[in-house]
Amino acid sequence: MNKKYMNNINLIESQILFEHTRFNVKRDLVKIDNILNEYIYLDKKDAVGIIPIVGDEIWLVDQYRHSVGTRLLEIPGGRIENNELPIQAAKRELKEETGLSALKMELFTTIFIHPSLCNEIVHIFIATEFSENYQELEKSEVDLKIKKIKIYELPKLLLSGQLPSSPDGYVLSLLMLKKYSKDDN
Repeated sequence: MNKKYMNNINLIESQILFEHTRFNVKRDLVKIDNILNEYIYLDKKDAVGIIPIVGDEIWLVDQYRHSVGTRLLEIPGGRIENNELPIQAAKRELKEETGLSALKMELFTTIFIHPSLCNEIVHIFIATEFSENYQELEKSEVDLKIKKIKIYELPKLLLSGQLPSSPDGYVLSLLMLKKYSKDDN
C-alpha cells in the first residue's frame, strides 16, 4: 500500500535502521507545515486474520506470545507471504492453524494494528463453510491450541478481558455489533 501524504506533508528522508526477515525498523524525516518531524517505526508486511464461524461457534487459537510473556486467545492469522493475495494468505493461515479449509470466505474489514508504532495492515476475513483437514503448524506454533467459543459467549469473553489482544477484541466486537445491530447497513 502506498503512503498517501496530504498536501502539507512531505517525506524528506527515509532510512532503514535495522533489517530482519519479519520486519524492518525505519526512520523517516517528514516535514509537516514546514516543521521537521522524526518518525521511527516498524515496517512490516501486511497480515490477515480470520474469524472462522463453524455452526454456532467461533474457533479461536490459544498460544504463547513471548513478547507479553503469556498465552493469548486470538483469531487465527499471520503474515501475507510474497506474491500472495490477502484471501490466499487467509485460507493458508486458517488451514495451518486450525485444519479448516475455507470453502466460503469474505473480507470483513481492514485495520491498522498499531499506527503509531508500525505500518502493518491486517485484512480480516469471515469464513463460514469448511472442509476439515489437519493442522500444519509452524515451529513457533507447536503449543497452539484451538478453542471453540459459542457465539453467544463472545460478549462475556470480551467484557471480562479474556481477549486482551486489542485487534482481535476490536474485530470480534465489530462482529457482535453487526450481528445485533438493528440497521443492516
